Amino acid sequence: MGINHYFNNFHNKAEQHLVEDLIVESIKMFGMMVLYVPRDFVKLDRLFGEDTQAAFTKTYPIEMYFDSVSGFDGERSILSKFGLDIRKQANFVVSRRRFDEAIKFEGPYAVPISTATMTEVRPREGDIIYLPMTNDLWEIEFAEHESVFYQLGKNYIWRITVHKFVKAGEKFNTGVGAIDKIGAKYQNKVGQPGVDFTDQNANPANPLFNQPIGPIANNDDLQAEWDGLVNPNQPANTPGPAVKPVMPEQDWDESNPFAPGL
Repeated sequence: MGINHYFNNFHNKAEQHLVEDLIVESIKMFGMMVLYVPRDFVKLDRLFGEDTQAAFTKTYPIEMYFDSVSGFDGERSILSKFGLDIRKQANFVVSRRRFDEAIKFEGPYAVPISTATMTEVRPREGDIIYLPMTNDLWEIEFAEHESVFYQLGKNYIWRITVHKFVKAGEKFNTGVGAIDKIGAKYQNKVGQPGVDFTDQNANPANPLFNQPIGPIANNDDLQAEWDGLVNPNQPANTPGPAVKPVMPEQDWDESNPFAPGL
């Protein structure tokens, strides 16, 4: 026995458009304007899935609904032995139709859907969202398209899970001062005056050893302490290679388990 053919709950295009219009209007009423910033790959390593020269150069304004009424989620801020670790998370809701209208990507950004004559773009993992209200950057972890499961036979929204953006060498040149200022604040600066990280004892004949190092990498004190542990008869601050102590010859005679050397 099949379903009732007098009720069309999954293929009524008019009702689907009505629900979609209501969702778009609701997000415009209760949402906020954000900037969607796609990640530009410059030299993508497809083996490791990373790009050390990635950059952010474009921004797209779009309305999104902040789907975290009690504030940011996640583990918040944790004070660990490595310092202050901010692990804030949040969720944004955006209309799929509005996102497709506002964000026009080409090539690897385009994601085909069931209809072969059209393509739909989606929020991509690794891109960032700038939230002007808190002046923060949020990196996309995942974009769920089935959070509201096929209402009237169609999905209308992207529910985007984001976490606090952690800079890893990306370059910012978006033209938006607030975003570029955040990127420049944590930009690596090489060759600052008054800071010398060069190893003075490096061998110029070997370019592998003539590399800039940090002050913590100078482990002469640790090496001297280790030399003292290897050879207790040699003082820890005595220069020169340590000589390992001669261990007594082992006696493996089973007749006397308490023999010297065991």
